[in-house]
Amino acid sequence: MRSESCILKGILAAFALLALITGGVRPACAQDSSAEKETATETKPQQPQSPEKAVEEESEEAEGDFSIGFQTVYNSKYVWRGLNTVDDSVHQPSAYVSHGNFTISVWGNQDLTNVNDNRHDFTEIDYTLDYSFQWKCLKASVGSIIYQFPDIAPGTTELYGGVGLDCILSPKVTIYQDVAAVEGQYATFSIGHTFEDVLKPTDSIGVSVDCSAAISFGSDRYNKFYYGSEHYAVTDLLLYLGVPVSIGDYVTLTPFMNFSSIIDHALRGDRKKNDNIFGGVALGVEF
Repeated sequence: MRSESCILKGILAAFALLALITGGVRPACAQDSSAEKETATETKPQQPQSPEKAVEEESEEAEGDFSIGFQTVYNSKYVWRGLNTVDDSVHQPSAYVSHGNFTISVWGNQDLTNVNDNRHDFTEIDYTLDYSFQWKCLKASVGSIIYQFPDIAPGTTELYGGVGLDCILSPKVTIYQDVAAVEGQYATFSIGHTFEDVLKPTDSIGVSVDCSAAISFGSDRYNKFYYGSEHYAVTDLLLYLGVPVSIGDYVTLTPFMNFSSIIDHALRGDRKKNDNIFGGVALGVEF
């Protein structure tokens, strides 16, 4: 317990430092109305980080662009929207294909231990179709996520829409509407900042720091289905700290750490794992 407390204090200290450093900086969009346009792709909505992969492209050039990417992630736990789904090591690979403003991606979770009697099995596979665009400082995305749980439970489908600002801390609101098993809503407000190339040991290697935070809200139906309490409530908090190491033009290695907590007392219920510290390492390749 002491080690988890120390890790949490470290993550919170990093966010305090982030606020201190960025507090006096004007938003980039306020400084330059012709700032570089980017689009962000919504993939697995588990972490503002990843292992939620963000694909960014310049909007003005996107119409003719084609790119692909792969990522393999080792995670010490699988925690999704505050829920401790797998309380042990997992492998989470993903891949995407992007053309213009459209991106198709697939994400999977493979249990590495027998904690849920599913060792080496893929217990979840998600398919995402995303359309993202940017107009001046405004960034927006819409899409759909199909959740599949092979041989475990029926799947479901969510539609989502997100709006954010291309400025300091990149504030964003995303709303998910389940249209199948749950028929409820889940909304997330997130902020984040990347300190790029804080360390540059060689011309081909750069070390950055990613910080992000998200707080979410669930409707009564959504909370009844996933948390067992039928009322509108703030559901969970997620803090993320990652250190992406870019290697050449195509490879990124990212050790990361997360803190997740279910906030509402009724939603916490009698679970023993409402607060979780977990982390791992991600290896990504983009072309």
